Amino acid sequence: MPSVRVEQGWRRGRIAKRIVAAATTAVLITSGLTLGAQPANAVTCGMRFALLSTDLQRYVSVELGNINDRYGELRARATDVGPWEIFRWCYISHDSRTGEDINALKSEANNRYVSVEFFYGGDYNRMLRARATAIGPWERLTIHEFSNDIIGIRSSSDQWVSADQDYPGDDSGMLIANRLYHGPWESFYVQPLG
Repeated sequence: MPSVRVEQGWRRGRIAKRIVAAATTAVLITSGLTLGAQPANAVTCGMRFALLSTDLQRYVSVELGNINDRYGELRARATDVGPWEIFRWCYISHDSRTGEDINALKSEANNRYVSVEFFYGGDYNRMLRARATAIGPWERLTIHEFSNDIIGIRSSSDQWVSADQDYPGDDSGMLIANRLYHGPWESFYVQPLG
């Protein structure tokens, strides 16, 4: 595994270029628009990919078999990519203040946006679930590309998303946005899919 180092300017990274190119192509194909004609408030979903926890060496899955408030929970638990492990980045906007892009993550398995559950109590506070039908503050994520397609994800509360290994049993590898610093548990490899 390559060492993780911070690159200058996420927008210049290889992943960013693929997301923007795929999103632009999707807009042009589906709407017949020309470049520059996209409405300012439109959200376009681009590149298909799987996320691999670099520390656990497991793919992130959307738990569609869970019920009630655990439906759509994200966990790093799969050894192969199947339908529950496929996502798309959805470009929302560019924050000129910070120079970062704001994105949403959308599950292909249930066609829902990933939310950070800010009002859950106890151990599940800030867990990630693919459950939203629209993008609001809880669905806004910032992606930081480090190197070799390794990324970190920050929530709108400015905390890093972690594949937490401290949860037992069916919660092991749960994705949760509660870390102040980026480390091995907060690193993910982006595997582009066709």
